[in-house]
Amino acid sequence: MKKVFALLLVMCLSGCTIRSEAEIKQDIQYYLEEADKYYSQNRYDDGDISLSRAELLAREQFGDNSKQYADILLLRGEKQRIYRSAMPNLNKAESIYKELNDIEGLAKVYYQYGKLHVNIDENANALNFYKRALEYSGNSETRLYELEYNIYVGIGVATEDRSKSLEYYKTAETLLGHLNSELQVSEGVNLYNNFGVCYYCLNEYTLAIDFYERAINLAVENDYNNDALLAAVYDYCGYCYVIEGECQKGLEYLYKAVDLNESNPDSTLWDKAVVYRHLSDCYLADDILDYDKVLEYGLKSCEIFEAEAVLDASQLERYKLLKDAFQDLYNDTPQAQTQDFESWYQEHISRGH
Repeated sequence: MKKVFALLLVMCLSGCTIRSEAEIKQDIQYYLEEADKYYSQNRYDDGDISLSRAELLAREQFGDNSKQYADILLLRGEKQRIYRSAMPNLNKAESIYKELNDIEGLAKVYYQYGKLHVNIDENANALNFYKRALEYSGNSETRLYELEYNIYVGIGVATEDRSKSLEYYKTAETLLGHLNSELQVSEGVNLYNNFGVCYYCLNEYTLAIDFYERAINLAVENDYNNDALLAAVYDYCGYCYVIEGECQKGLEYLYKAVDLNESNPDSTLWDKAVVYRHLSDCYLADDILDYDKVLEYGLKSCEIFEAEAVLDASQLERYKLLKDAFQDLYNDTPQAQTQDFESWYQEHISRGH
């Protein structure tokens, strides 16, 4: 029996090694970087697997109540695309951070709660969480510039009064210079777009154009490629130019938005359709009046949704908005004098399929 035990011990010592904490930390970092790479490529399942491996190592090495484990739970919550999947991870992370009195961790958790509630259109709840995040970040031993910036942008997005949103964006702009150079570009483009959206909603089109152009210039000067975001910037900037009477400039930007959407597999149905909606509207302007284009692009905006086999509730609502808007435009064309909208629409949609 002693010989058997000795043999097993030798086998164990020769075939198994006890890995150091530094080596395990290195493995965790490897899986985190691998997950980040997969998420950036929209390979979400692969990213989730890598993150699960990092989580398992952190839990085994540092324990269920460790900051290392909580940080990965926070990251899992951030990367989850579905509310019900993200919440359990964030809830666990919050509980651990509370036990550890980790102020920075709690600030980050409440910020993620805010983002989740914005994504499901619960802006009132989002604002509550963002404000809690801001309170905790203010109590951190070191200034959390990036987090503060994100919180102010988040509050601006969740605030329904666009004039108030502008105040939060202005505060975020003062923090922009504290971010690293790469973030100053990507976040700068996003922030200037948000300014543009606000001024567009407030019917201050000249100011909207100014900020949209800032976003475009920053992107071009730094070779920043985010086709989905830039498509929206060119779209609404172009539409503002048309409203302000600069029709040719507006059309140039709108067609640029079409190209960006077509080349971007992540563009949503709405992203693609709303540009055609704007083009349809634009061709009613006196300087470039073209009723055939009004009908062509108005129909195209609806066809994008019609081509889908199944639409969810949100998509159905947006499709109805587009169709109603197209009907208003149709009624301004000579075609409306000879054929009612629904008959014309069904006839031409059928041709398209």
